[in-house]
Amino acid sequence: DFCLSRGLGDVYKRQHVVHALRQSGAHADGHAVGGGLHANAATMPAMPFDLDIGHTSRAGRASVNEDFVAWQLPTGDGAHGMLAAVADGVSAGGWGREAAQTTVTSLVRDYGCTPATWEPTVAIDRILGAQNAWLAGINRRRQPAYGLTTLTALVLRGQSYTLAHVGDTRAYLLRQERLEQLTEDHVMGGRDFSHRLSRAVGLEDRLAVDYRQGEVLAGDVFILLSDGVHGRLSARRLERLAAQQPPVAAQALADALADAAWRDGSQDNLTALVICVRQVEAATLDDVTRRALQLPALPLLKPGAAIDGLSIEELVADSGIYRVYRARDEASGQLYALKALHAQRAHDRHERAALAHEAWVAGHLQTGPAAPHLVKLHAPRVGEPSAHYLLYEWVEGHTLEQALARREVASVEQVLAMGRQAARCLLYTSDAADERSSV
Repeated sequence: DFCLSRGLGDVYKRQHVVHALRQSGAHADGHAVGGGLHANAATMPAMPFDLDIGHTSRAGRASVNEDFVAWQLPTGDGAHGMLAAVADGVSAGGWGREAAQTTVTSLVRDYGCTPATWEPTVAIDRILGAQNAWLAGINRRRQPAYGLTTLTALVLRGQSYTLAHVGDTRAYLLRQERLEQLTEDHVMGGRDFSHRLSRAVGLEDRLAVDYRQGEVLAGDVFILLSDGVHGRLSARRLERLAAQQPPVAAQALADALADAAWRDGSQDNLTALVICVRQVEAATLDDVTRRALQLPALPLLKPGAAIDGLSIEELVADSGIYRVYRARDEASGQLYALKALHAQRAHDRHERAALAHEAWVAGHLQTGPAAPHLVKLHAPRVGEPSAHYLLYEWVEGHTLEQALARREVASVEQVLAMGRQAARCLLYTSDAADERSSV
């Protein structure tokens, strides 16, 4: 206990905002602020998320608590997002507690050290693969004693979540008062095997992890539970307990879930981790790309066609890759330039990702010094667009290509003005790119 506790304190000092919780429910070097657990103010970075986090982890009627729970808030520029995990140790000879502790602390400690360009699934898979190999090797040397653990880990990054899951701990999502179970238990079928795990960290040389990803919305509540809690509470009862506390207070809900399982006769450890998302951060490039790939392609539109509150007036450009339409808002009469992939390119994932990247870059340049020299990107006129397209401001006039085609001769002053504007725009966008890369 002393070595693990000291090690967790070292993790906190190194990562600044690691909350490693011992089985007693205490946490390392943190304190309670506003209903959630946060790091000391002197080391707290700017928070891209507004989260309320509550937890409880108790031995319950069992003699030893082999559950373990921890989380790490975003550090630095927040590129890795936040990570939370719950584990339930399983053992012969008392090694389940060690398995749960080392698995969670390894994940919490090492996740922030992986390249920020890695997908969360890639980073978690590498870390858990190494941890599983180590634990499986230890178990072979200890036979007949062994230590295994289940694990359910959650990453919140940008406006997306990633779940990694092994075993029979569970994750739920409460959204708009409706509860959804996000994980499936890895247990053997049949009454005689109802408590036998088919997957666990340390069980076999190779570990198969279930992953699930989705969108995060303000107001979402993620609930991670060990089987000592969810094994006694039905989904309907979980939903009812959460609905009794609008708006959901994380610590109160975590305590209420563990208390209810205790009163219902649970014989196992009781662990509940509740994460309430009060506000999400700005969309990442991964978020924008994911949404673009989920939307249907836009077919060729004829004048008079309607889409998302816009009326198409004219096809003004077709490069064979992109089409640009002049579109008018049916309510306000405002004109827009609607840009979409050509139908023959729209089903290419790389082309759609490139258009999503354009939208992400354009959005980041809206507030910088280059903004006056760039056309403005507008949000879709409806909350959920019906297809994948970009909506730019409409600028009246003719293009340089059109002027050259008509053999118009520009004056020296006009050429210099265009050159200066282009140079300033390139300078400002280059400075913005350098600033983002140095963060």
